[in-house]
Amino acid sequence: MVERDRAVQEFWRALPQYDMSPGERIKALRISQDGDTLYGLDIRLPEPERVATWLECISTCLEDLGVSDLLPVDHVTIRLTCTIEHVTTQVETASSEVVLSLLPAVNMLLPDRQLFQARAALYARHDGEFSPIEEENLELLRQQLQLDPATAEQIKLDALGPYRDRQTKLDRYRELLCYELDRQMPLSAHTQTELARFCEAMGLSANDDEIATISIEEIAKRQPAEDPTPPADESAESPETAPKQPETPSPQQLLALQQQREEEYRREFAGAIARSPYPSEFDRGRLEQARRNWQLDRERVRAIEREATDERYGPIDSALGLDYTRLRQLLWLNHWEAADQETERLLLSALSHDMRPLSAETLLSLSQYCVDVNTIDQLWARYSQNKFGFAAQHRIYADHDRQPGEFLTAVEWIESVGIGNVSLLVRRKAYRHLQFHLQAPPGHLPTWRWAANSLEGDYVVSEDIIPQIFNDVIEHCLPHLKKSGSSSPPAEEGDEPS
Repeated sequence: MVERDRAVQEFWRALPQYDMSPGERIKALRISQDGDTLYGLDIRLPEPERVATWLECISTCLEDLGVSDLLPVDHVTIRLTCTIEHVTTQVETASSEVVLSLLPAVNMLLPDRQLFQARAALYARHDGEFSPIEEENLELLRQQLQLDPATAEQIKLDALGPYRDRQTKLDRYRELLCYELDRQMPLSAHTQTELARFCEAMGLSANDDEIATISIEEIAKRQPAEDPTPPADESAESPETAPKQPETPSPQQLLALQQQREEEYRREFAGAIARSPYPSEFDRGRLEQARRNWQLDRERVRAIEREATDERYGPIDSALGLDYTRLRQLLWLNHWEAADQETERLLLSALSHDMRPLSAETLLSLSQYCVDVNTIDQLWARYSQNKFGFAAQHRIYADHDRQPGEFLTAVEWIESVGIGNVSLLVRRKAYRHLQFHLQAPPGHLPTWRWAANSLEGDYVVSEDIIPQIFNDVIEHCLPHLKKSGSSSPPAEEGDEPS
């Protein structure tokens, strides 16, 4: 009990460094018998648009304390209560992973406006402005949420604050710094804190290279001029004895140094995503500082991060220009039904103009995008230990002599009632009655509702379309299936959330 009390106190003291929440929102949970011993904290998150950031901060704090081995963190119980639109989500845990697992649930509860607001605020904090790709992602999110363009634009303006672009914010910082330096030199600790707070409010970091350069330049302008004639120094060394200046590195040395720094960044990033596909906010700040210190190009860093994430959690390449990031995350979380619907949404958004099931002619065009077929298959196989995916479905199909009706029965997309080998009745299933868990039959997922008769009512896949999908799409894009008959090569086992 004493250890648990100490652990809670240490956690409470650690929270302010993450600038997560005002102190009045954090209340102690005490043992009712004595009223003095702490057994956990109650942290209330009343602003929905900032819930995701807070959950990441709390998870990072828990993880940091656990990694430090300074505390018996297993004894800490954190109670999180989140109420959105009259729906309350609450969890008591000591696990950083459990805290992070609330993120998908919170995103589902967030009203459309606040979900867009949260994304805009997150982007605005990166560099103080929206990059072209961030602008495009916000526009896609706006269309997905069906937000009015004027409303979305106002949310973006609010996120950026009164100054819309980075240069305007830097100019305003220089202007305020000059006012303060003319008023007091050197700056007081209070003024430095307020300037840092201004940078944070504008989405700029006080440690930003350009902010530091502005500060150095303006302070240097106000330093007293030095005597250009240096005093005579009798002990000065002669040119012969003076130390040699370091030689300028050769292009080969600079290239080797750059490669060494890139590999070091790759290792740092790999460590940050060891337990989750997304680095915590704390790790993200640490990685950004490393990027600046090592003078790494942003685009090169993004490529390194994608390569490292693909290596650990599965590649998400696409010839259709689709983003499989969310599908990978849902499968990593074992959210099978949501992952199935995301697979369907991706295929229909790329190949169907009206988001209706694909026609036979359109299905044939899917064979032109084998990169996407492979990506979907490998992601499903990776996180289900080869139980789900197109290759698993082909294995069932081959094992049942390529008979469409027997395939549908084997994967339990239909129910066949009969006597012996004689089928008397075939029962179709509604989509909601399918099995979205790992105990489902092999090949049960992903469903083919994108090729079914309808997205509504019973889940009906025509027996006529099944050979076409297997022969013209799956075997064409996964040629090893045709050669091997029924088996598929084992996919690499995915990292699942603990």
